[in-house]
Amino acid sequence: MTRRKRRVLTQSWPSFILPSRQYRSPPHPPVPPNPPHPPLLMLSIRLSRVGKSRAPIYRVVVMPKHRDPWANTTEILGHYNPRTQPREFVVKADRVKYWIGQGAEVSDTLWNLFIDEKIIEGEKKRSVSHISGAHKVRLELKAVEAVKAVEDAKVKKEAATEKAKADAQAAKEAAEADKEAAKAEAEAAKATAEAPVETPAEAPAEIPAEAPQAETPAEAPTETPEQPVTG
Repeated sequence: MTRRKRRVLTQSWPSFILPSRQYRSPPHPPVPPNPPHPPLLMLSIRLSRVGKSRAPIYRVVVMPKHRDPWANTTEILGHYNPRTQPREFVVKADRVKYWIGQGAEVSDTLWNLFIDEKIIEGEKKRSVSHISGAHKVRLELKAVEAVKAVEDAKVKKEAATEKAKADAQAAKEAAEADKEAAKAEAEAAKATAEAPVETPAEAPAEIPAEAPQAETPAEAPTETPEQPVTG
């Protein structure tokens, strides 16, 4: 639609359809020629998480305090890996001291790590974590179970130590008894070897006795029957 046709149609409309002046949008405020300079931002030294899921690795970064931890950083000072044994904490100590000197605020966790690594001196800050009541109860039960496990392991270790000592003492006594028995056997064998051997004297040759002759039984007297006398 051309401007001329629009003008003709507007003139032919009734007055109540035409837009009123009071419903018109107010004009925009004028833009100042020189906008004010943004204030200096408060910097902070903190950790920015990187890495895979359930395998966190952190960067030590310098960035404005109001920004998100994953936003653009002013400078990367190092990295921190708490999953290794021992933990891996690598930072540029001179740059850390420089930014602290410039007024950068350090997070509690990094402050404690800097003190552990002897980068700065001072007292450690308390690191407060916000946990739920149920999770707190689970942590307390886990701590109690850990203490109990340590005590049980200590008792088992002491029992094993006592048993090992008893076995060693019994083995020592058995070895000493075997040694004494072997020593006694050696002394007995030595005494037997040193004893003089007695040779038996030659016995005179005995003349074998004559065997007794067998006795002949005496002949029984034969009795003659008496003859009757005839007269």
